[in-house]
Amino acid sequence: VRDRPRIPLVSLSKALKIVKQQCCTVQDDQAAKEVLRFHHHIGHIRFYENSDKLNKKVVFHVNWVLKALSAFFKPYPEKMQPADLRPEFARLSQEGILSCKLSKYLWSQFSSDFSFFDFVRQLMQKFSLAFPQLLAESDEGGKMPTSGSEEYDMIVPSLVEREDKESLQQRSDLQRVGCAVFKAEGRHVLPQTLFWKLVVWILSTYKDESFELFRSSVRVVYKAGCWLQLA
Repeated sequence: VRDRPRIPLVSLSKALKIVKQQCCTVQDDQAAKEVLRFHHHIGHIRFYENSDKLNKKVVFHVNWVLKALSAFFKPYPEKMQPADLRPEFARLSQEGILSCKLSKYLWSQFSSDFSFFDFVRQLMQKFSLAFPQLLAESDEGGKMPTSGSEEYDMIVPSLVEREDKESLQQRSDLQRVGCAVFKAEGRHVLPQTLFWKLVVWILSTYKDESFELFRSSVRVVYKAGCWLQLA
C-alpha cells in the first residue's frame, strides 16, 4: 500500500477501497483482503481478521498501536491526578480496576479522537494486558459487558502496586483461604510480561465463579507480585 491514509485507523471497507484504488490488478474485496493479509504478515499494517471485535478496522500506522496502548500505562504521580479522579487512580493501584471514567480521561491525554477508544481497549484484551470487569457484584457469576459497549471497567493486573515477599507472607487474609499456588522464582525463569499474561489468561477464565470469590482472588494475585494464588 503505497499511500497510507493520514489517520492511523480506518474501517475495513475503506481499507479495501484504498487497496483497490492503488492496485490496478485488484478488482474485488476478496483479492483486496489477500493484499491486507500479506501486508499484515510482513508487519506493514495490522489487520486482526480472526477477531470478531477487531476485524472491522485496519491499522495503517503500526507504531500508533504502541503509543495508543501506552496511554493506559503511563504513570501518573498523585500531584498530576485530577482531584475528582484520585479515587479512580487509587482503585487502579490497589485493585487493578481501570474504570471506564478513568480510561476516558487517560485516553483524552493521548488523543481528542474517541472513535479509536474502544478499539484500543479491545486490543488490550487481545494482547492479554487486561480483561473486562464483571458488571454487577450481586449477580451470581457476574455479567460480562455487552458486545460493542464502551461503558465497562477493565482489570489490569500489571498496574497494581507490588508488595514484597515478606509483607505478603505476614498478611493474615492470605492464611484464611485455601490456595493453589503457582510460584515464579526469578525474572530470568519467567519474564514479568509473560507472568502478567498468565494472570490475565487464568483470571479471565476463572471469572465464572461468584463475584466475591473472584474479587478476593484477584486481590491476592495482584498483591503477590511474582506469586499467583487462586482460591
